[in-house]
Amino acid sequence: MEHETTRQDEPCLPQPLTRRNRDGQVYQRLAEVDRQINEALGLGDEELLSRLEVLEEELPAFLKEESLVYLIRHHHGAGNRELVNDLAECLLKRCASWIDGKLSGLRTDLREDGNSGVVAEVFDRILDLASDRGDFLQVRFWMGIERITVDVFRKQVNQFDTESSGDYDQVTIDDLAQRGAVVVPTASAGRPVESAAIDNVLIEAALHQLEEPVRSAYLLRHLRDWPIEDQDPAIQTISRHFGKTPRTIRNWLSKADEMLEAWRGEQR
Repeated sequence: MEHETTRQDEPCLPQPLTRRNRDGQVYQRLAEVDRQINEALGLGDEELLSRLEVLEEELPAFLKEESLVYLIRHHHGAGNRELVNDLAECLLKRCASWIDGKLSGLRTDLREDGNSGVVAEVFDRILDLASDRGDFLQVRFWMGIERITVDVFRKQVNQFDTESSGDYDQVTIDDLAQRGAVVVPTASAGRPVESAAIDNVLIEAALHQLEEPVRSAYLLRHLRDWPIEDQDPAIQTISRHFGKTPRTIRNWLSKADEMLEAWRGEQR
């Protein structure tokens, strides 16, 4: 794409951020990000485009994602639409596969909607020059996009059928994870809070793979510790609850295990 080459005689210092954290402190970019922004603002359009082709993070010419966010906002405000499109395309290419991977627990149609939702929310924040909603993406881009992805994932999961016992609170999800009843392949110790949140949403997605009444039977067995059968008529059992034979209940639970194992295999 052809661009009109412009160069500033004096590079502009990056505009300061205004959003504050929970402690009331104004967000601060990394010194390296400010350096990259200051340098990029002194480049002509064609020179800047050539910098976008540098993909190796260890090279001096590489522009961090936080720097790209600032530059998109800067040139959006300047009305340089073509350059904004190229900068946005570069940023999207870097995170597209990452977003898709985080949403892989969703079925195909919801994953496509989820991808669109994440991208729309990210760029809505970046291009909103009237507010400081995009500030955090200039400070911790990957953490910011992960938080957005968690929110979008939850919204997509809520589109599943949640009848009967498909209404899970956080205690339920944590309990199931600890018991090993539902295991997601991305879970690991010492992960960031946002990553743990995605794991929990993946557990919700896994449970939604089960149709009723199999899902309810599975939860009664693994969460409530109900027995499948018992000779004591005073004890509530899964078999009595559904009015089915113990053999039928065992078949349901076996089916649930097979479906969840197949689902976990698809996530690897």
